[in-house]
Amino acid sequence: VFIYQKKFSSSLLVIFLVGLAPGLNNLVGYYGFLPLGSMVSDAVIQSLEWTVMILLARWITLQLASHPKFSWLSILVYPSFLASFEWLQSLGPDGTFNTVAYSQLSYLPIMQIASITGFMGVTFIISLFASTLAYWITAYLTRPAQNFKNILFASLLGLVIILLSLG
Repeated sequence: VFIYQKKFSSSLLVIFLVGLAPGLNNLVGYYGFLPLGSMVSDAVIQSLEWTVMILLARWITLQLASHPKFSWLSILVYPSFLASFEWLQSLGPDGTFNTVAYSQLSYLPIMQIASITGFMGVTFIISLFASTLAYWITAYLTRPAQNFKNILFASLLGLVIILLSLG
């Protein structure tokens, strides 16, 4: 929600630092097993990739939000970008090592979608919930009365997609 409300420069710094967190977590977890220089460079590169992806999603979301008729489509931008980003990363030497979908391994209902869509579908569904919530909060904070129909429609669309994916 912060990156949609603030100006570009403050959004850039916050996105980069948030993107650096998973890499630093790997640095702590794999210290002693992997070369330190490799882990640090990997964390910075992943953070830069994350920053570019989020800024592109931010730009498209803000463009869609400026058109009231299509603003509800903005809930699909972040999940689509994140799933595509993870797919592109999976083509590299690490494969699906850093995918968000692994966080749901113990939650069987959401992992069932992986049999149809693969890890990208799980990532999409996880991030769709976050995107719908961010859209709802942002729309409510900017124009509560005028955006009620769009908020309701986007929330219902997100809920229907999540429920259909869970079977």
